[in-house]
Amino acid sequence: MRILRLNDWTGPPGGAESYVTAVARSLEEEGHPQRTISLTDAPSVSEYRAERWERIVPLRPMGPRRLAEDLGAEPREFGRVVEAIDEFRPEIVHLHHYDSWFVPFARLLRASKVPLVMTAHDAKLVCPIGTLVLPDGSLCTGRILPRCQFTGCAVGLGLGYKLTQDRFFRTYVAPRVRLYLAPSRAAGEFLERHRLSPVQVLPPFIEVPPAVESSPPPLPEGPPTLGFLGRLETYKGPFTLLEAFLRARERVPGLRLILAGRGPAEARLREEVRRHGREVEAAVELPGWVSGAAKETFFSRIHVLAVPSEGYENFGLIGLEAFVRGRPALGSRLGGIPDWLEHEGQGLLLPPGDVRAWTEGLVAAFSDRARLARWGEAARRRYHERFRPEVHLRELLAAYERVLSGQGPTQGPAPVGPA
Repeated sequence: MRILRLNDWTGPPGGAESYVTAVARSLEEEGHPQRTISLTDAPSVSEYRAERWERIVPLRPMGPRRLAEDLGAEPREFGRVVEAIDEFRPEIVHLHHYDSWFVPFARLLRASKVPLVMTAHDAKLVCPIGTLVLPDGSLCTGRILPRCQFTGCAVGLGLGYKLTQDRFFRTYVAPRVRLYLAPSRAAGEFLERHRLSPVQVLPPFIEVPPAVESSPPPLPEGPPTLGFLGRLETYKGPFTLLEAFLRARERVPGLRLILAGRGPAEARLREEVRRHGREVEAAVELPGWVSGAAKETFFSRIHVLAVPSEGYENFGLIGLEAFVRGRPALGSRLGGIPDWLEHEGQGLLLPPGDVRAWTEGLVAAFSDRARLARWGEAARRRYHERFRPEVHLRELLAAYERVLSGQGPTQGPAPVGPA
């Protein structure tokens, strides 16, 4: 089966980009030819030979956005996508993301007769800022509409552009999408609510070094340590986590925090840590982004992973990274996080943005190391039972086969539930 992947996003690559490369490489190894074209303003970090990263003009505010180039004339990358389809002759085109140059993509795809499959890696199909969370912390009902300018959300001057994107997508692309793949129940429910169907829930997977999968690091003997690994952005909840950590330290002797990652909130976080004095500075580390051996060191040092997101999370791949290494998690009861984290099963689910609840959760988690160990063992079992790559790839290939044969999905956004 020949599959062409079109990926389209701005900013640094994240878990979704790692997934796109991993799934393409894995299917190619099984004998299914793959090609991936990624349009992004980020420098290439992919070493996968069948993936081509095309640099685009970084998106700026509405005025200097070069609307005529984006919405009018086709950029040079558009021609390269046409060439790829003509030369590669895919049986399926799989769309990933919906972002920077999608209007030219829409023009191309409306004329293509190749079946389309789309994965909703984020909420941008139904939310102009992709978080689905209103300024008061409540969850939005979704849909990109002029009202978004008056909700208090940070849509800025880009709403007109997003409305145009949405119109092009629903007019030219959505009628041709044979199947939407949603990584979680919450994502699937949002898609169906806004008449983007049929939907199949298909949890993602991660690539794990064989040594880690076979022999995870034991829980450390040192001081109780909480870890965060991800983009340092406000909607990811690092400020709530830091405040809860500062309060929990008064009741958990020696508690430490590692905030690993990069992002626009990094400078403010560092300043906040410095503001609390040398004792806090000694207890909080901000090592920047970690990968490879540094990621293994990160997980070997922490007892619990925190996923304190306050913006909508489609899934939260970092949770699987922790689970396969035998680390329990504290996560927000939001979006797709409850699909992989069971309250009191592999950790705790807590209200997003609630400093008091997160403080109590931290104290409870670190009050019993034997329970932490049991949660870690349960986390590792859950990974192996539900989220191994071969399970995902088998279901993805079956979904492709159903699309080619004209059949519908095997499931809608039904609960994933425990294994």
